[in-house]
Amino acid sequence: MVLLIAFVFYLNRRWLEVCIIGVPLLICGYFLLSVGIFSFGENMPFAYYDHSRHDEYGFVSAMMCLHFFAVMVAFLVVGRYDKRYYLADQLGQIRSLGLGTAGALFCLLPVVFVTLSLSAPDLWYRTSFRYETGASNLLRFADLLVLLSAILIPFIRNRILKYAVLVAVTLAFLALGSRTAIVVLIIFSVMNLFVLQKTRTWLSIVILIAAFWLLGVVLLLRSYNLGGLFAVLETAFTGDYAAIGERMVYGLNYNFNLSFVLIAELLSITRADERWFYYGVLPLPSAFFDMTEQYDALNRFRTNIPYSGFGYALSYLGPVRYLAFVFVSSLAFLAARKRVSKKRDIFEAILCFGVFVFPFIILLQYNLRTGTRIAYVFLIFYFLLASWQSGLFAPRKQRSIGSRV
Repeated sequence: MVLLIAFVFYLNRRWLEVCIIGVPLLICGYFLLSVGIFSFGENMPFAYYDHSRHDEYGFVSAMMCLHFFAVMVAFLVVGRYDKRYYLADQLGQIRSLGLGTAGALFCLLPVVFVTLSLSAPDLWYRTSFRYETGASNLLRFADLLVLLSAILIPFIRNRILKYAVLVAVTLAFLALGSRTAIVVLIIFSVMNLFVLQKTRTWLSIVILIAAFWLLGVVLLLRSYNLGGLFAVLETAFTGDYAAIGERMVYGLNYNFNLSFVLIAELLSITRADERWFYYGVLPLPSAFFDMTEQYDALNRFRTNIPYSGFGYALSYLGPVRYLAFVFVSSLAFLAARKRVSKKRDIFEAILCFGVFVFPFIILLQYNLRTGTRIAYVFLIFYFLLASWQSGLFAPRKQRSIGSRV
């Protein structure tokens, strides 16, 4: 069904919808290929995978596809009234938002929050992969902003500044031992290769290869129980290359297949609590209403393995109510987008893609509160930018002159 929908949108040159519907095809396709057909995908962290539970994993896969099916139905409904869409030459042309120094400084905000959260010695080298921080609230801001920063970095006008910001953000999250650093590099490379279509494709390919290599390094350091930037760089250049290669495949299974296993485990052993569901969904500022410690303690399998937000929402709402919620929320966003957003350019397409995709991916392995916060960040940024482009922030006299013209 999902393949058929993707093909229909492709025939109609609806490129944004094709990219969005491609996400479940990629995630579920890798799981089917690596577990259902071959067996290399069974090597993943923790001891939750079970050969006898493939029907449950199939249900999780079906719900992922139906999630995006509900999104596509919302696109079709709104598309009857919003006839604007992206042309192939619009998405393929080399464009630049032209972010200057102010935009580059915004992209560096995650680095600032990381450096404020941990001491310099802990960032440089730790004899434990885990780190202790007394400023976890600041680190939360780094996690919320880093994906938005990754999207914006390729649009920085100055080439030297652009790569300097990319290196700074990547190194900051490598120092944490976070897979987010790899995600930043992948987003940068994919956008340069397939969206902006920069001429130096070799450099983007090198960065993409480096990203997968660093994924193996980060996961190898977890087995060594080491952390910090020095440990990452030392292992990357002088470590056991064969072990790093094995961990690269292990890392792909970690990022893709573990989601199916953890969600199936969650649905079978846990009954979602109404209190924690609404605490995870509602945008309650932690500065005024903070139950983070209790929430984290009760909503995880064990240390560093939180309940999947996707699985938790599915457990509480049930399949029918969950899909209805996805459809209604997508419909509301697209209706507001039609009213507020006046431009259909490449940057608007990337942000719209981010609204639908990045929170969903985070919800697969992180808790409900983290995923919804990232969704709120993308929504706020999207509508602020759309309002600015449509002139809502311009002086009233200037808007009236523009409307007469």
